[in-house]
Amino acid sequence: ILESPAPGELGPDLTVVELIEEATRRLRQKSALPSVHKAQLLLTLGKTYSALSLYPEAIALLEESTELIGTLTEVDSQQRSESSEELIRAYLSAGEFEKAEARATAYCQQMVDQYGERSPKALLARAWQADVLSRQGFSRKSAVILEELVALATEVGDADTLLQVQWDLASLQLDLNRLKGLLPEFTGYYGETSDEYMNLLGSCLRVAQITKQSGADLEQIVREFLDRELGKGAPDATRVFAVKTWLATLLWDRGDRDKSHELRREIVEDSRRLYGPDHLVTVHQTASYAYGMPRNTPAELEESLTLLRDCITRAKRISHPTSDAVLRPTTHLVSILFDQGLDDEALSYCRDLHREITAVDVSAKVDG
Repeated sequence: ILESPAPGELGPDLTVVELIEEATRRLRQKSALPSVHKAQLLLTLGKTYSALSLYPEAIALLEESTELIGTLTEVDSQQRSESSEELIRAYLSAGEFEKAEARATAYCQQMVDQYGERSPKALLARAWQADVLSRQGFSRKSAVILEELVALATEVGDADTLLQVQWDLASLQLDLNRLKGLLPEFTGYYGETSDEYMNLLGSCLRVAQITKQSGADLEQIVREFLDRELGKGAPDATRVFAVKTWLATLLWDRGDRDKSHELRREIVEDSRRLYGPDHLVTVHQTASYAYGMPRNTPAELEESLTLLRDCITRAKRISHPTSDAVLRPTTHLVSILFDQGLDDEALSYCRDLHREITAVDVSAKVDG
């Protein structure tokens, strides 16, 4: 329930935020809870807050989890790494770059001390340092670190680490050809239906969007992956869903708006079935569908506006009023309202959002 929140299943008056707040309160009261269990629950709650774009709350819990895990000997290395990596990710999402850099440096040193400077774990921890630098705009410094890691991973002969840092470097450099070139290598090492292959394919699509290179060859690769997934005896519904969203984006970028729109309609239906109507994923996909739908008639325009207004209402139930979940559909709605000459309503949404933003901390004001 915590890692995939769907408040609609818990009653119409209970939001995910209220659920997590109550879970956190109860956890604080359980003084007799074994520390190893408390650390895992803090980590889970922190990840859930991050998924809801509530980064200050996430950071507080993840900091506590990471500190507690550091005192325990019975915690495995995977949980230690996950806690540090989730905390770094939350810092970056909240714009806390100095804290992210400090945590990444500490994490890297921890891996070096525990496993050795040339160990795969230490090399991958340094990749996090490179990621923090790139998020701050130091792309060249980040690239230098990743190039060094590629050389070290080659010397060490660890194929997994080498593929991971090559992937990071190609993504940083927006090198779509290199990313596509890694696909056969990922197929050979991880398998063509593995999570690693799927994540690399997702990176290909993101870079293709940024560089405006959404070609037919990439669409073919995505369709083949989708066919393989659907061809399984028991297809993973969440993976099929994710690949469909990629395909819809590719079709849109290539100018095939009608096919993209029809696929988006199907995606929204799938999301409601998989996650429920009040899940962040469903809100995001519905907003994308509503923003991209044709508005050639008054009825089509009204349907688009109604869906976006509903997305904003649902997003506020699930998340914070200034979270990305609220900002995205609001931005879409305001854009359409201005385009249609409905300036008063557009300004009303802007003023409401501005009021919410100015009531929270500085990092949220910057995002707003």
